[in-house]
Amino acid sequence: MGSGHDVVVVGAGLAGLQAAISLREAGVDVLVLEAAERVGGRIRSLEGVNGVEEAGAVNIGDGYARLISHVKAAGLEREPVAYSMREHAVVVDGHVGTALDWAGNPGNPLSGEERAVPPALLVAGALAKNNPLGGPRDWMAPEAERWDVPLTDYLHSVGLSGEAVALADRAGTFETLGGTSALAMLRAVQRASRHSPQTSNIVGGNARLPESMAARLGGSVRVRSAVTAVRESGDLMVVELADGEQITAGHVIVAVPFSVLRAWSALPALPGVVSRLIDELPYPALTKYHLVARRPFWEEDGLPHAMWTTSRIQRLLPWRLAADGPSALAVWVTGREARVLDGLDEREQRDIVLGELGRVRPAAVGAVEITRIVSWGREPWAGGAWAMPLPGQMAALAAAVEADTGRVQFAGEHLSVEDSGMEGALESGERAAGRVLARLGSG
Repeated sequence: MGSGHDVVVVGAGLAGLQAAISLREAGVDVLVLEAAERVGGRIRSLEGVNGVEEAGAVNIGDGYARLISHVKAAGLEREPVAYSMREHAVVVDGHVGTALDWAGNPGNPLSGEERAVPPALLVAGALAKNNPLGGPRDWMAPEAERWDVPLTDYLHSVGLSGEAVALADRAGTFETLGGTSALAMLRAVQRASRHSPQTSNIVGGNARLPESMAARLGGSVRVRSAVTAVRESGDLMVVELADGEQITAGHVIVAVPFSVLRAWSALPALPGVVSRLIDELPYPALTKYHLVARRPFWEEDGLPHAMWTTSRIQRLLPWRLAADGPSALAVWVTGREARVLDGLDEREQRDIVLGELGRVRPAAVGAVEITRIVSWGREPWAGGAWAMPLPGQMAALAAAVEADTGRVQFAGEHLSVEDSGMEGALESGERAAGRVLARLGSG
């Protein structure tokens, strides 16, 4: 059995690294175990044809105080984001236009005031209007349960038509609108209102941030160390690795998505609300098809670079555009459509994506090729892109955040309270470390 540590942190994403740094600064002996061959979790930066492309988490909000503090401490720099959905092409059932002329698009099935709202903005606009959540913790209040209903129900209740809901459901960042908690989405919009605009990424790639955090921990971070179980043994916790190694610790912080824990062979006894979420909290699939455009086809068709479409490729987003030379873009496919594509071999996926892109924007034919495919739904150490609670799960999530889980604490963006995304992951790691330190102090 491996030598003991005060604390073992499972997962070297932002949550796990934040927890480990907080513990180390308090003088605690900590070991971080990461299953993948790199740190960063769902932050993944790749070298592209004309610079770094983000295959995972993108865009740093201006209000991400913890994250920006780490960036400054590491001597890193930020640069403006490369794209925006403020101007984008809209393709609905073969009818091509732009967000600006959507109201007159013959493919527009809506009427009244809704007709002028681009499909990509229908849900966000309805949620932002008269959002009942005023503060960052309002979602946890018992009275907020009235909004923990299917998102379709809430959208109808605030006046969105059936036609608008059906259109928005065809290419959203969720499995289905009906299978998504309205309270979860209201929380997301409330968070975004405090952290927007998301204006920057890190020069050289967002992965430089977790890499710099891991460097601060030195040899206390081990990659290629997949954990398969955590067991309680008297006053110690035993962490079991896939290669059979066992490491003891007084406390464990599990900073990986709940979807990953479903493959573990054992966890200590936990409060029922936590166990149920581990088993049931959904993580929608997300597959990114990184593209290189050898010529600027958008100049030929006169459409914006970004695109929202009801076709199976869903969204096209530019990454790094060049006036002379190749440009980098990406097709983002989420939810049920991503899972369908994930089930096909790579050749079939490439044929479908390039075929659909050429069908909705013929100018792209012969101009674009796929350089790589990144599937977060098929990634064993992620199991999806982010947590997306079901209707009725938000009260359980609030209870899980506050639950006493003893010598095993949990962290990750799925357990953030006030913040979202990368900042939420840091928040949760900070909180988990604080709870462990409190236990160590009282012990």
